Amino acid sequence: MAPLYLIAEIHPKQDKLETLAEEFKVLLEKTRAEDGCIFYDLVQEEQSKDWLMVEKWESRAHWEAHDSSDHVKRIQSLGHLFEKDTHLRFMTEVEL
Repeated sequence: MAPLYLIAEIHPKQDKLETLAEEFKVLLEKTRAEDGCIFYDLVQEEQSKDWLMVEKWESRAHWEAHDSSDHVKRIQSLGHLFEKDTHLRFMTEVEL
């Protein structure tokens, strides 16, 4: 199976950062312990208010299991804390 890379573009409401930070701490901890998670990092570009979740999974099946987990469903239920929906960018390695 080919590894799956993913960048999630996250748009938090600036007045909800403290609440979201606590929620994402839990998400990071639980996700990093999941089977198939190679890395799962929340980062921010300089001069940007948006967040990026940079992920690598052993396979798409591992990511799909993650996506149906309770901790992901919890974050998804907090839509009112975000400016707009998260945009997911799926990628695979270039075969040379």
